[in-house]
Amino acid sequence: KINFVTISGDKQEMNVYYYVQKNKYNWPFLLALSDYDVLEKYDVKTYPIFLLIDESGNIVDYPALKPSQGIEMRFKQLLSKNSF
Repeated sequence: KINFVTISGDKQEMNVYYYVQKNKYNWPFLLALSDYDVLEKYDVKTYPIFLLIDESGNIVDYPALKPSQGIEMRFKQLLSKNSF
């Protein structure tokens, strides 16, 4: 029920590639490159920013907790309410 996606605003595609490989991330990384529509849609002004977005593309939490701040509890709340 939960998917993670990273959107990078880096203009150098290879920087993102090496970053993902170095850190062994196993979820999708999308590149905004010169198309910043998605960044504008979600009002991204700083990096990193964490957003919780439902399956319809609606923002649930902005900003959302960082993974290191115990976001699992927030997931459990949302899933138990069936609101996510």
